[in-house]
Amino acid sequence: MNNTHFIELVGKKLSNSISEDEEVQLDCFLMDEDNLNIYNKYKNIWIGSKEEATALNTNAVYNKIQSRLQKNSIPHHAIGSAVGKPIKWIRIFSYAAVFIVLLVAGFSLPNFFERSQKDTVVVAKMIHKANPIGQKSTVFLPDGSKVVLNSNSTLSYQENFTNGVREVTLEGEAFFEIEKDPDKPFSVLTKQMKVQVLGTSFNLRAFQEQDVQIALLSGKVEVVEEGNYYNDTISLEPGEAIAYDIQKKKFRAKTQFDPEEVVCWKDGILYFDTASINEVIDELSDWYGVSFTIRGTPHKTWSYSGKFDNYTLQNVLIAMSFTEKFEYKIEGKDVLLKF
Repeated sequence: MNNTHFIELVGKKLSNSISEDEEVQLDCFLMDEDNLNIYNKYKNIWIGSKEEATALNTNAVYNKIQSRLQKNSIPHHAIGSAVGKPIKWIRIFSYAAVFIVLLVAGFSLPNFFERSQKDTVVVAKMIHKANPIGQKSTVFLPDGSKVVLNSNSTLSYQENFTNGVREVTLEGEAFFEIEKDPDKPFSVLTKQMKVQVLGTSFNLRAFQEQDVQIALLSGKVEVVEEGNYYNDTISLEPGEAIAYDIQKKKFRAKTQFDPEEVVCWKDGILYFDTASINEVIDELSDWYGVSFTIRGTPHKTWSYSGKFDNYTLQNVLIAMSFTEKFEYKIEGKDVLLKF
């Protein structure tokens, strides 16, 4: 990945026009501390200037850039051929506006990336640990930290934590036991938040289309919302949990939690606390890797509570059927519940 491509990715990220594949590329690049510092400077400039940039028409922007080029003697090739005709800005303004703002603010992109010619940019190999539905695994990270990864979950990180950056990305659920290193804080990224820790143990649940939940067992963590440009953080103490509402796009109030309920999954224990029928079926589907079909209507609204220590699916359904009054049939990966 070259500097020009990095500039393009930064522009698309700040203007909310970046694709998922491009965001993965940008995340890899930002694992380098110098690149992250550059990105943060761009972001701060963009946040402070985007309202002014929105008010500008394309011709005014073009004239302002030309004036800046002449004043600062910035070579035209530094910003490519896009400044050749003002009308071109109309087609690319969705992310090129980022660069316009930076230039108007007085920043030269080539100078921003000026480094010793002897430096070599090494793109570290990314490790991806993915569990299918019905399977759990234990992952030991390069620093010795331990991660228990739940089913239907993915953990990604740089091989050997290049440049001393201890950072992983999680989609799904995992329990973390982090090795303490005051000089190298540990971070977990999800689509909605960033969790920063030193040495601690916590559970993080971040499945797609579900609220994100973090529960701290020991140590201390700080949580910051993804895209929070003001870096407002929320600190958690042992025994505290917090959830992020993906619909309202904000954190709920901190709560206390029962450790047995939250982390028993890593020891093979299924735990339900006043769960609805949909919650039970979703959990059993992920846990055992099966699909459910329901015939008939439950005789009552489900509010199921129970604990199953390494039970087979059949034994779980037997126990549930006594109180919830249903018949079941298991055929391979398909399960029929009949009310």
